[in-house]
Parts: sequence; C-alpha cells; structure tokens
Amino acid sequence: EWPGGHSGADAETGATIPGDVLEPMESKRMPGWESLARTGGPLTPDRVVVMVGHTNRGKSAWAVQLAEHVARAGAPVLYMSCEMGTGELAARLVALRAKGDRNGVPHRGIKNGRADGDGLRTALDGLVADCPALYLWAPARNQRTAENLQQMAANISSAHDNRPPFIIVDYLQRLADGPDRRQAVLDMSGVLRDIARDDGCGIMAKEWPGACVVVLSTVARNKYELVASTENLEKASNGLPPGKNSSVEPSLEGVGKESGEIESDADLLIVLTSDKGETAEPREGLAAIAKNRGGGNSGTVSMEFLPACGRWRETIQGDAGKAARNAQRART
Repeated sequence: EWPGGHSGADAETGATIPGDVLEPMESKRMPGWESLARTGGPLTPDRVVVMVGHTNRGKSAWAVQLAEHVARAGAPVLYMSCEMGTGELAARLVALRAKGDRNGVPHRGIKNGRADGDGLRTALDGLVADCPALYLWAPARNQRTAENLQQMAANISSAHDNRPPFIIVDYLQRLADGPDRRQAVLDMSGVLRDIARDDGCGIMAKEWPGACVVVLSTVARNKYELVASTENLEKASNGLPPGKNSSVEPSLEGVGKESGEIESDADLLIVLTSDKGETAEPREGLAAIAKNRGGGNSGTVSMEFLPACGRWRETIQGDAGKAARNAQRART
C-alpha cells in the first residue's frame, strides 16, 4: 500500500485515483519548513542558493515543493527542469498538494493517466488559481543556453511589474552540458550569479531587479559516503568521519560535482539526503546548512521524505528528535 492508500490503479478492477483525494489540502495544513527557514534565512532577491543531493533521494521533490510554496505566496517563479518534462512536473505539483487519505497520492499514477479525469482537471485548475505565476520550463538539450535562461527570466519579471523572479534550476550538471563539462559548469555558474545579483554591469539590463536563484547539484563522487545516509551527513556536518575506517575527509566543502565555483559564490549551501529505501514508506531525511554567508546559522534540520507523493516535512528537532530516531534505528 502507498502511504496515501492509492497505488495508482487496481490490477483487477482498474480503479483509478479517486477525484476527491486529488483536491488540495487546506493551505494551513500544507507542511512548511519553519526550522529550515530559521536556520537558512530568507530566500530574498540577490541570493544564490545551492542545494546538493544524491540521485533518487528527493532533491527534485524538495525543489518542486519549494517552487509551489513560493508561488502560492505570490512571487513569480520559474522552474527550469533539465531532467523532467512539464507533464511530470505538473503531476508532482498536484500530488504534493493532494490531501489523499493520509499522506497524499502517487505522482506516477497521475503522470501515467491513472487519475480520475474530472478530479485531475479540478486539481489542475486549483493549482493554476493558487499559483498563477508559476512557470514550468523544460527546454530541449540544445535550448539550455545562458541566453535563453536570461531571456526567460527577463520576460517573467517584465510580465509581473518587473518584480524579482524566483528561479530554480534542476539541475546544474544537466544545464551545463558539453564536451568540456567542467568549463561549461564554470561558465554557467557565472551566468546564474549574474542573473541573481547583476547591477547592470554584466549580462542583465541596467534596470534588472535581481532574482533569488536556487541551483540543484548532484554529489561529487569523492563525497558520496558523506551523504549516503542521514547518520553520515549528521557526522560530516560536525566534522566527523562517517566511520572508523573511512578515509573520506569529513568536510562538506566541494560537496557538489564540479560545482565549486557556484558553491563559492553561493550565499547558502544546503546538503540534503534521505535514507535509502525501496518502498513508498516515509524515509528519514536531513538537511545540513554547509555554508551561510553573512553570519547566518549553520547546523542540521531533521526532516522526513514521503516518496509516494514527493513531499518533505520537518520532524522533531534537537535532542528529543535524535533520541526518537536512534530508538527507531535500534528497532530496525
């Protein structure tokens, strides 16, 4: 059983995801990230945020949820996906908002056409109504250029009274592709920095209001062990090796693959992981603030990932949370 109680379709009856569970939760019941917001600080224009995460551990789900939250608050948002199409992005957005029985509904069932048609239309209409300035962009590989990204950002800002847009790039290594990947990442890092806080001396127009740019990055191979589990990431954030016999330097500096340039420019560096699992059951997660420019806070925020619907939520923080998680590890 999925955590939400729906697997997408019943093999015998062909039943689809019911329309009533696709209705969005009330806004006040949608989970927020209060501890992460306090620790990381506000996501304001001129800020560059880098979020590093392992493959299949929920980094795109985190970004989709962030995009929905910011758009629901009224800001113009551009979600640039170099991996998922707009259909999958829309399915993920509906799934994380859906009330379900308990924890939502599976986005794969929505994507694969196994959702009640009328209910899905209602859900999509509600998404557009709640997030009218959320733009999903999945350009073809040959269209992932600095010029196109610059123009798209400028167009969205212009369409919304020249307000600073909120831009999510998912993810850097696919955006900056080519025969010389390292140089391509280096060049694109500079472009993203200029889009965030150009003062008219670089690629953006003189009247450019700036933007908050959130860049996703995959993990560098030599840092895999540090983010392989929440326990390892917790140790690394405290400068401790993941194990007694480990030879990995317990530092989160340079944790992203070929993204050292933009990590250096970033105002906020978040490392996110969830414990590996093969089922749709909730998984323990952890966000570590590896860098916070300007005297901001560092440390970790305990989270939980719900893979069925692609939703992240915070759990009990501090010593009480650690005790509960240690007790759970002992039981399993």
